[in-house]
Parts: sequence; C-alpha cells; structure tokens
Amino acid sequence: MRPFLLLVFILTVFFNYASADNTLPSVSFTRILKGVSNIQDGTVDLTHNTGYVISGPLGVAPALQVHSTAVKLHKRLKSTSDLLRAFPTATFSPPQSLQVALKMLSLQVAVRKSLKTTAAKADAFGELSPIVQATLLQLRHDTAVFGQELVPRLGRFERLLAPALIKMIDGYFKDALAAFGG
Repeated sequence: MRPFLLLVFILTVFFNYASADNTLPSVSFTRILKGVSNIQDGTVDLTHNTGYVISGPLGVAPALQVHSTAVKLHKRLKSTSDLLRAFPTATFSPPQSLQVALKMLSLQVAVRKSLKTTAAKADAFGELSPIVQATLLQLRHDTAVFGQELVPRLGRFERLLAPALIKMIDGYFKDALAAFGG
C-alpha cells in the first residue's frame, strides 16, 4: 500500500507542477512605482539607523543594523532595476513618466540626507569604516544601474532632467566616500 501512496504523491506533485503557470509575472507600472517608493523607504530607514551609530563598543550593534538596512536597500535597488528591464514597453506614458520623475526628485532629497548623515558619522563607525566604504561603493553601483535602466523609459522632458539628478546623487556618494577615505 505504501508504494501506491508514494506513487500518488509523486503524480500529484508532478501534475501540480506541470499545470502551474511558470511564466514570469507581468510587470506593471504600479509595481515599478512601488519599487521606487520602496527604494526611498529603504533610504529613509538607512538615514534613521545611521543616526544611532556611536563610537565604541556600544556602537557596534547600531552599525550592524545600518549594514543590514543597506543590504535590504541593495536588494530593493536590484529588484526594481530588474522590473524596469522586464517592463514591456520602451517608455512610460507622459503621466507615468511625470509620476516617476516626481518620485525621483523626492528620492534624490532622501539620498542626499542619508549620505550626509553617513558622512557625518564617519568617526563613529571607526574600525568598521572599510565595511561602510564597501557598502557605499555597492550602493553607488546599484544606483548607477538603476539610473541606466530608468532614464531610457522616461519621457523626453524628464529624460533631459534625469542626468542632472543622477550626477547630483553620484556627487553625494563621492562626498560620503571621501569621508571614509575613499
């Protein structure tokens, strides 16, 4: 009787797998906009957590929390870049492009604040500075990839403004990296 149950179980699993829709989920503009919002939320969380970092042994736990938050932000940037890559149309419609551009403006402000807060805490990070520097380099790379995926999707007017925003954000990264010796 047991071999029969095993066979039924295997066939059930096989048929469920075979009948499942294994196609990639459709990528909607709403998911992309939510991804950009998630990046902003992650940036705000990073700023908040960085504020708790202090020098010495008591600062290790908050510093590790900052690193954990940065890893989550990395994943958000990567997943949103992947969504942009999978978006079915070449560009956003004019209203969609404007929505993204407005989100990007508020994201730019959040990134500036976060990186200034991080740079101001360079002494508090102390011996963990190489980890912070490596994390900043990774987030800078992720941000550049995100920008490369986003800019071609924007409308003509927004596409003209985007390089200035990206250059500003890159400048914030340069300043933060300089505070950590990079």
